[in-house]
Amino acid sequence: MPDRPFHHTLAVREDLCQGCTHCMKRCPTEAIRITGGKAHVNPERCVDCGQCMDVCPHDAIVIEQNDFQQIFGYRHRVAIVPSLMIGQFEDEVAEMDMIGAFHSIGFTHVHYAEFGVDILKTLGNKISVYADAHPVVSSYCPAVVRLIQLRYPTLLPNVNLMRTPAQITALYARASLEAHGCAPEDIGIFYITPCAAKYAQIKTPGSATSGLIQGGLNLDHVFNLLQRDLAKNSDRTRKGTPTWESPAITGPAFLWSLTKGESSMMQGRTLSVDEVHNVIEFLELVEDERHENLDFLELRACDTGCTGGILTPRNRFLATERIKHHAA
Repeated sequence: MPDRPFHHTLAVREDLCQGCTHCMKRCPTEAIRITGGKAHVNPERCVDCGQCMDVCPHDAIVIEQNDFQQIFGYRHRVAIVPSLMIGQFEDEVAEMDMIGAFHSIGFTHVHYAEFGVDILKTLGNKISVYADAHPVVSSYCPAVVRLIQLRYPTLLPNVNLMRTPAQITALYARASLEAHGCAPEDIGIFYITPCAAKYAQIKTPGSATSGLIQGGLNLDHVFNLLQRDLAKNSDRTRKGTPTWESPAITGPAFLWSLTKGESSMMQGRTLSVDEVHNVIEFLELVEDERHENLDFLELRACDTGCTGGILTPRNRFLATERIKHHAA
């Protein structure tokens, strides 16, 4: 593992922490200890999975938040939106309304992050993976990749070396704008993140995402901005105001971030494991070389996949249901 600083996005507010031990008991990597009646996080063990934040009854664990106004430092403002965003809204909110709201709050271009899946499939007529060892482990979840780096370094050769869909989409968005004459310095690409780990990946210097994407925006904050805009402009479509073009994406790609969404598009024998404690249990088996006949492992730190991210406001099962209906 490269010896470089890792940017952690979760922090403990000591003024709110009661030392109740909920976070310590839930942490899958034993990164939290109670000292002097307050929780303290060991950065050498933390993988930014967000389990601690999820169970804290005092809201004492918070995630770093960038100022939304940073997007206006660029002339061309691109939102890379995970497909799970549509699942955060009730069924009566149409996709076009959501896309229109993204433009209304300040973005000039909107792309689904999973569009990168379709680009990969178009280029190779299949979803390509590459690693130095088998089974190949998905690199989609940065919390899992960080977990492997810290606790299972012998499995690093198994991690997929191909870029993630969001990274490919970011490359496409920039190349497309530059091809139309946009100056590189005028293009700002922002990922709407459902979890702390993806935000940490963007903020960590030298990571595969830093540089490709100019900033991360917390999904729950952006969702609230969209909701506010939709409430103010509920009759936007009826009045004939601009009808925004839907970002191109296929149904299977739309399901990528859900449990089994990625593995269902892979060749050979695949397996999907979600929720970080389950992932750790299975990685123990893989490290012991007890499952060498597997070809691909889809591992997600969050329950149900990214719909279980700590920055997703809607119940993960209802969100998953809507995403599947939309993909169909």
